[in-house]
Amino acid sequence: MFYPVAFNHVFHPSDFTEGDQGAVSHALKIALEARARLDLLHVEPHGVDIRWSDFPSVRATLERWGWVPEGSHRRDILDLGIDVKKVVREGGDVATKILDYIESEEPDLVVLATHQRSGPAAWVQGAMAARIARASRTVSLITPRRAPGFVSEETGAIQLRRVLVPIDSAPSPARALEALAALTRVLGVDSVEVSLFHVGEAPSVPDLQLPEVSGWKVDHTCWKGEVVDHILDVAESRGSDLIVMAT
Repeated sequence: MFYPVAFNHVFHPSDFTEGDQGAVSHALKIALEARARLDLLHVEPHGVDIRWSDFPSVRATLERWGWVPEGSHRRDILDLGIDVKKVVREGGDVATKILDYIESEEPDLVVLATHQRSGPAAWVQGAMAARIARASRTVSLITPRRAPGFVSEETGAIQLRRVLVPIDSAPSPARALEALAALTRVLGVDSVEVSLFHVGEAPSVPDLQLPEVSGWKVDHTCWKGEVVDHILDVAESRGSDLIVMAT
C-alpha cells in the first residue's frame, strides 16, 4: 500500500559550519522546486548571541544559481513561491529542541547533515542525525559531509541518475519508494536507475508493488552476508547518488 508524500514544508537544522552548506543546498533546492515553506533552525546551547546574518544566505545562493538577480530583495524570493523562515532556539539538549520543533511545526521533509565527531560541528553527527530521523517519524534526507549529494552547491544542478533501495519484508519499503517517487516528481527527474537490493536468501525477497512512475529503470539484486557492508559496497560500486530505505 502506498501513502501520498508531498514536500510542502521542508525543515533543516543548521549548525552554521561550512560543511553544512551541502544540506542547505538540498533543502533549498527541494523547497524551491516544490514551491514550499523552508524552515532553518539553529539551536544555540551555550547562550551565544545569534544574528540573522549568521544563517546560511538563501538569497546569495539563489543569486548564484540564477533564480534571482544580483542585489535581489526578499520580495524576489517570495515571487518564486517559497517562504523562508529562520528560527533560533536557546539552551537545552540540541536533539530534543530539534524534535520539539518538528513535533510542533510538522514538516514533510527533514534535511539533516552529518559531520565529524569532534570540534564545533559535533552537535549534529551521525548518531544524532539517526536519532532525529527515527524519533521524528518524518521523511528524512541525510547528507554526509564527505559526499557531494545530488544537488550542486555551486549551480543548483541535479544529478540523480542512480538510486539504491535496500529492501526487506519488515519494515515495508512502500513508504520509502513513495518518498522517492515524490522526490523525483518534484525535482523533475524523468529518468533514474532504481536498484532494489536485498541482503539474505532469495526466497525472503519481499514481493513489491512499485509506484507508477514513468522513467524508472528497475533491477533486483540479492546478496548474502553483512547488511551494512554490502549496502555500502554496492552503493559505491554502482555510483549511487542516493540511498533510500525504510526504518
